[in-house]
Amino acid sequence: MVRIKHLLVIASFFVTSISLAQNTSFKNSIGVRAGYSLGAYKNLILSPVVLYNYETDVFEINYLRYKKNGRIMEFNLQHWDSALESEKIPALNLDYRSDRLWFSYLYPVTNQNNWAGHVGFSLQTIGVAFGELVAAELQQKISVAGRVNFQLHDRHAINSQLSVPLLLFVFGNLDTDFYPSHRYQGYIFNVAYHYSLSNRFDLVAQFHSRYDRLKSENIFRELQNRVAIGVDFKF
Repeated sequence: MVRIKHLLVIASFFVTSISLAQNTSFKNSIGVRAGYSLGAYKNLILSPVVLYNYETDVFEINYLRYKKNGRIMEFNLQHWDSALESEKIPALNLDYRSDRLWFSYLYPVTNQNNWAGHVGFSLQTIGVAFGELVAAELQQKISVAGRVNFQLHDRHAINSQLSVPLLLFVFGNLDTDFYPSHRYQGYIFNVAYHYSLSNRFDLVAQFHSRYDRLKSENIFRELQNRVAIGVDFKF
């Protein structure tokens, strides 16, 4: 929690100290987020524990660009360092670390007075490590994605995005395999509220939910929910 406070102090410093331009036709935004996640994790290849729980601080950097013809390109980098904990078998608790790079490219399908819709695809590259080099793996997800932006007021906006994976590639010392949609289910859902502090800065409050499940013999599943706040800088 101390790290979150430090990050928020730095973000607040930038908001109050940088001189603001009056141009509003910005095509790019870069933001930082600090959040708190609760999760449930099961992997019978890793451990016989039926269900682990974990909680962790999560840090994000996000870059978004509006391209020609209303297309959206977005990059998101996430990091957390937590521990998988079991009340029934504490001796099998494990450190759980992850870095995730998410890229999405979306095409406009509708643009009304105060809302717009986009569809496209997203790619997610995931690195995961457990314990002191107990196990590690690299994952690649290919998903279809949809996004809705709703402008409530000059200063208030909401956007949400849903990604549904079609293919999952896994490479590691626990599992190396290819999982199409009939063997794997999941989703990534985000909803964010933006409050315009100025022409260049937005305050952001975000909810994120992610679910992953392998259908074969109930071997693996994970659910994570997260809330986060941050600041976006437009340029």
